[in-house]
Amino acid sequence: MDLHDVIAKYQDEKKLHHFEGSSGIQNLCKLLGDMGYHDRMNRMGHYGDQPLGNLVDFLEDNPGAMEAIITWIGDQDNEEWKENLKSELPIEGECEECGAPLETFMKDIDGINLEEVHGCPNCDS
Repeated sequence: MDLHDVIAKYQDEKKLHHFEGSSGIQNLCKLLGDMGYHDRMNRMGHYGDQPLGNLVDFLEDNPGAMEAIITWIGDQDNEEWKENLKSELPIEGECEECGAPLETFMKDIDGINLEEVHGCPNCDS
């Protein structure tokens, strides 16, 4: 019996087939705890009746799992996630008026308050 078979049998025995929402997180934390990833110091608290640190311990020990999550995120092609991440990247290009590189900078918006803006700091565009 390979690991896939053991996991399937475990899921059947423990009735852990639901992996959506909060009960899914609890089920995953239970599976990981039963695999040997125990947050014995309870550094993350509990999610329902399962230690959330089980998941953290597993991720700390298995960077490939984090890579798989990041790949899965990219495979979703979610516009909101894409736009949110793009907003965290440096602005690219040059100002059409003066040719200076576009950048993120703090701008005085009313003589008192500063606001983070993206554009040309020379031309105020």
